[in-house]
Amino acid sequence: MWLEQPSHNTVQCRAVRAVLKRVKHAICTFNIFKQNPPIIDEHKLKDELIGTRLFVILLIVSLVVLVLYTSLMNITTTITVNSPAIAQYTALYMDYSATLTCYCTTISMPYQKFISIHSTYHQVCTSNFTSQLWLDYLTNLRQTTVFDHPDFRNTGAYSFQTLVALCALTNETISNNLVVFNSTSFISPTVVSNKTFQLQAQSFIDLFILATKNSFSTSMKLVRDTTQGNGLMSGLRTNFIPNISDSELVIYPYKYTRDNDSTICSCSVKSTCITQSIIYNIDGDVQWYVPGMYQGCFILESLLESNLQCFYNQECVETLQSYIESIVTITPVILSNTSNSQYQPTTSIQQIIGNLMVEQWHTSILFEVYYEQCNPTYYLAEIETNRLKTGRRHLIAFLIFVADDSKAKGLA
Repeated sequence: MWLEQPSHNTVQCRAVRAVLKRVKHAICTFNIFKQNPPIIDEHKLKDELIGTRLFVILLIVSLVVLVLYTSLMNITTTITVNSPAIAQYTALYMDYSATLTCYCTTISMPYQKFISIHSTYHQVCTSNFTSQLWLDYLTNLRQTTVFDHPDFRNTGAYSFQTLVALCALTNETISNNLVVFNSTSFISPTVVSNKTFQLQAQSFIDLFILATKNSFSTSMKLVRDTTQGNGLMSGLRTNFIPNISDSELVIYPYKYTRDNDSTICSCSVKSTCITQSIIYNIDGDVQWYVPGMYQGCFILESLLESNLQCFYNQECVETLQSYIESIVTITPVILSNTSNSQYQPTTSIQQIIGNLMVEQWHTSILFEVYYEQCNPTYYLAEIETNRLKTGRRHLIAFLIFVADDSKAKGLA
């Protein structure tokens, strides 16, 4: 009788079972607290095995926590780039704005290198009404009559001369302040971002405009207050009327009423007394009121309260000229009432002067020029990366390298 021989697979299965059985027995009997000689008490042996298993579990948990904590930590890497171009700086700033530092070679540079300020003035400053021909037209009159009343034909030329002076004075003030502004230095040890630079430069411009306005306004107020405080008499006798009585000089203050207001304003009390500018006939009767124009104690004060509405209107200008008999001929071009202007025809001269006669400010801020002036030699950027992500990238790169290497060997 023949005995059936076990198959090769059966032998392997038995061997695997035996190995697993031994491994299981080794795990179940693993004891790091085993005493020598071994103890026989089952309860103590059981306590040693439980302690061993608890120790192993805690050890594994600790290792897992340590590995996870280490893998999730960020790694800070500092990169250095020498002589960076503005495009490189812009690209890096978009990703690492919080840690990017770029050191300037030149830390002090004047504003004029990267900030430009220009102004366009109110159209009246370049119109026919501030030309020498218009002033000559108002000055060289055929009439020989001297009006006792403050007639426009007596004061008009001086009002427009004052307006010309104000145009020139505001222009000079802005130019002088621009010289100081342009020479002011911008201190920048490190490159600032384009957005921050634009905001800072715009604040410099706004401060310049505000300071120039305040400076001019303060100077004007000082002149006006000094004139009134000292009781100076106008050369046109528009604030005081001198009179000689019994060999004594008596000075009477001029008094004005504004438009339909019946309140009387005396030049001895206020310098801002005004009334609408008038054209009188030879008998002293009112012929025409010049729209928008005022007369008062002082030419400057009345001009500041006036507006230019008449000089936006062709019919008004022609009516005014019909009362003026001058040896000079002029056909002035009226002011243009366009929607692009910030001023209305009825805007007072004082409001226009408050804006330095400026119609519009033209400014430009050039970050590229600032960056060029700064001329950074190098910049530093601290880049934080995750260890786990870095490890993944390294693993992927390694696998790609191995795959490429295997392909290369296969082709060889």
